[in-house]
Amino acid sequence: MKFNSSYFGLLLFFPWLGSGLNSFDTQPWVSALLLVLFLSRIGSISARSLFIVSVLFLGVVMFQSMSLLKEGGGDLILFIRGIAGIFVSFFSVLYFSSLNASLLTRMVYMANIIYLFFGVFQLLFGYELTLLLFESRTSPLRGVTSLTPEPTFFGLVLLVFLVFNLYFTRNYFIVVLNVIGIFFLAKSSTAIIGALVVLFVWAACIRVNIFYKILFLFLVGVMAVVPMFVELGRVSSLYTQLLDLPRLLSNDFSVKVRLSDVVSPYIMTFHNFLLPIGFGDVSLERGRVMGEAFNGMLDYESTANRTNSFLGDLLISAGVFYIFFVFWFMYKFSRLGVFRVFVTILIVSIFSIPINSIFISLLYSFALIYDWRYVCLKKQHCL
Repeated sequence: MKFNSSYFGLLLFFPWLGSGLNSFDTQPWVSALLLVLFLSRIGSISARSLFIVSVLFLGVVMFQSMSLLKEGGGDLILFIRGIAGIFVSFFSVLYFSSLNASLLTRMVYMANIIYLFFGVFQLLFGYELTLLLFESRTSPLRGVTSLTPEPTFFGLVLLVFLVFNLYFTRNYFIVVLNVIGIFFLAKSSTAIIGALVVLFVWAACIRVNIFYKILFLFLVGVMAVVPMFVELGRVSSLYTQLLDLPRLLSNDFSVKVRLSDVVSPYIMTFHNFLLPIGFGDVSLERGRVMGEAFNGMLDYESTANRTNSFLGDLLISAGVFYIFFVFWFMYKFSRLGVFRVFVTILIVSIFSIPINSIFISLLYSFALIYDWRYVCLKKQHCL
């Protein structure tokens, strides 16, 4: 059987491969591999789409270059990593949308099964095998990491696969496996909240008999209270503190950081008149802005020049160029009649998925090549 070279794109689903060998989480080889794969498929990409994305990307590069020069050279490594991350976020959409939908579906299934397999493997046998190529930062109270550095990343990868299978493949067996993986393997509070929101939006919007709609919403409600009665480590303790948010923010630094990183990019982008903020200026700008907002309740000391939010990182580093990118997709989804899918992807992109990964772009691109009309004609839960 002839091997399809596009299957090399499967490697893009494992951006943390090699994190056990250096100090980076997502790895530099991701952008290099994407560039090679993108160039190999450039003839299959719409000239109009290629032009729009290239102009937006070059606009970001220009503004970030000016910021680098203003800093007197600044941190060149930080600049290169930032530009590489934006390149992956922008151009992986074009690459994936150039592939055949059935091929891309098989790749997603394979990646999904591999992540779940190694999650179960770590639960049963420990981390010795995966530590050779993947860093793992966890504790007895947290979940397993599979082929990512942290349980949160593992949970969010499963969240992306959950959205993919809910809206595109309608493979509810895989949906259930991903929900189980998020709750009982990753045990990530961030991913659990994301899964509950995604499932609620899907159940509320799906066009089925009212009985099934009520049943779906009831099941989502049941899942929402599971951590109150089933021991899920740190997740269960967070549930008991949610009623007193100010106290939770003062007691749990991780929750404070994640909530701040969801909110701060919008305030920072507005304060900067929607223009990109230099990669090296993010921590200073965040401290200045968040020290004044919400009476400083969400302010924290950090030297990090990124946030725990995919959408937030791109808003900060690409500004109006990414806003245009998002509105471009909003227009496309509206014309396809699947605006709810766009809203769901936007919700998932709020969470801490690295911009130097293809997961959000995968959802955007597959929605564009998916045959929505065929699904509606077949009455397979048309959205």
